Amino acid sequence: MEKIHELTNSNLNSGFICAANDRVADSQFSEALTNFASGVRSEKYEALLNFIAPAVRANRRFEFRKGGKGEFLADSEDVRNVGGDFKRLEVKGEIVQEKTLNKGLTIRIDNDERYDGIEEEKTQSLVRRLIRNECVRAVAMLLSVAGSAASKSWATGSTKTQPDADLRALIDSVGDAVMLDANRLLIGSKAWSTRLEVYESSTAPYAGVAANFGAQQLADKLGLDGVFKSTERVETVSGKAKVTNSAYAVAFIGMDGATDLDPSTLKRFWSPCDGGEMFRIWRDEKAKWVDITVEHYSNIVNTVAGGAKAISVS
Repeated sequence: MEKIHELTNSNLNSGFICAANDRVADSQFSEALTNFASGVRSEKYEALLNFIAPAVRANRRFEFRKGGKGEFLADSEDVRNVGGDFKRLEVKGEIVQEKTLNKGLTIRIDNDERYDGIEEEKTQSLVRRLIRNECVRAVAMLLSVAGSAASKSWATGSTKTQPDADLRALIDSVGDAVMLDANRLLIGSKAWSTRLEVYESSTAPYAGVAANFGAQQLADKLGLDGVFKSTERVETVSGKAKVTNSAYAVAFIGMDGATDLDPSTLKRFWSPCDGGEMFRIWRDEKAKWVDITVEHYSNIVNTVAGGAKAISVS
């Protein structure tokens, strides 16, 4: 990924990607490019993003009740005395006021570099770049919610542990924290490979079967809705890296088609642009160049306190 530059006339040279600001007007809206953008996909990164932070449509200002504490209390005082009232409960959970954030990127196309289809090509590039950015944010927030990862020795050291037993314990640890067991597992490529190597080299009866598990088979074995093996990579100013810490396994709560009330460790709230679309495209044409800007509104938030736990594998 290229460096994102500040949007100024001095540095917005041809081919530079810049952070968008308010330098757009209604007259610059491009219906054709906006319609084109509605069909743009970034399958791998979108799949990871939706797995970690299910999308929820919301107004630009919204509120939600943060779960994770107090929903599963048991009461011994639920018996009504004759002539009395039932015990009145207060709904638990912190009410959080939030808003979706306006995000976007701009790229300049010099007329000397123009060819048929270049505007659609650059639009596609910006949409995919924005999706990758969201994916990186979601992973970083999930790891932050999970806190310090417990170290597990699957292939090294003198006190090796069993991978799948550790994963089951990891899932249970989320339930211990929020009274709702994790139903999803994000596992990095190194952790996946280490698990595979352990079972491939073992002579234990279960090992041969476990070594042949794909992601869905592992999910079924662990009683999860899904396991995501992450191999996605990004390039930042500081260098090349994998989106997910490759040695980590993270258990958390997630739900496809989530609403603002459904339990999910993270949610990606998004607001439609003025025309109802997720991405809106602006086209600012001058004598010698045209600026293409892609914008959207979203905010990734933690909606279940403590709803993720992680281990680091060696």
